[in-house]
Amino acid sequence: MEEIKQSRIIKPPSRKIWLKERLSRFRPVVFLKKNLPIFLFLLLLLISFLVGLWNIKNFEILEESGGEIDENVSRMVEEYLKKNVKGKNFFLIHSNKLGEDLVENIPFIKFASVSKNVPNSILIVLDVLTPEFVAYTGDNRCTLLSIEGNVLENLCEDEEDIKKCCENYHSEKNIAVFKSKDLSIAKLSSGKERLLVMETLSKVIKVIRSFDIKVKEITLSENVVDFKDQEDRITRFTLSDEIEVQLARYFIVMGKIKSEKVRHTLVDVRFKRPVVKTN
Repeated sequence: MEEIKQSRIIKPPSRKIWLKERLSRFRPVVFLKKNLPIFLFLLLLLISFLVGLWNIKNFEILEESGGEIDENVSRMVEEYLKKNVKGKNFFLIHSNKLGEDLVENIPFIKFASVSKNVPNSILIVLDVLTPEFVAYTGDNRCTLLSIEGNVLENLCEDEEDIKKCCENYHSEKNIAVFKSKDLSIAKLSSGKERLLVMETLSKVIKVIRSFDIKVKEITLSENVVDFKDQEDRITRFTLSDEIEVQLARYFIVMGKIKSEKVRHTLVDVRFKRPVVKTN
């Protein structure tokens, strides 16, 4: 019986299959397959950059205490942000630096906290200085001041009679006025301006206010300071002596005046025995 031997003929793989196998073993292709999710993420991120998804578009401005921000301050902040921040890449904005820039460039801002919200918005929380006084000083300037003496705004710059303009502002806005021919506004190293004496006078103002007295006018001449209240009563201090000592005298005297319901026109605490003038 004749045995028929059958042999299998192994066909070589087609060129298409061979190429596919070679590509599947090609290192760059293997690496790409292995890290495909990462590459897709980077591709989408690149596209988002190209279409401007990460460019700053929106701002939210809040007041630290939860109150409403003055329209003038809000306008200045928005103008600064539109000019210097809007349209810039989210990742190029440094929160701390932006907060410092706002404080440096906008006098009304005492402190600014900045946080970024993905993908293109910024939240700004402000501690805003409140205008307390309009000041006419020896350098023939009219300025709006905080209680610490920070210059918030220059007023009446285009007026011929700056003093009169300053007085009108005081009357129309019902804001307290500071007058002194002896002092000028100081320029600080930070570039901001301040009436330095207000650092001392603010201590006095706070104590006077503790007795429910509202100061409407402060006059300083030759180191003597008069604080006039809404009833035209005068409280007199001197800058030549310790303010803390004078404040202690004032506190004792006003305590007696309040308890005894004395109607007075003047309290002068420059001396060891304060002078009180009554009606």
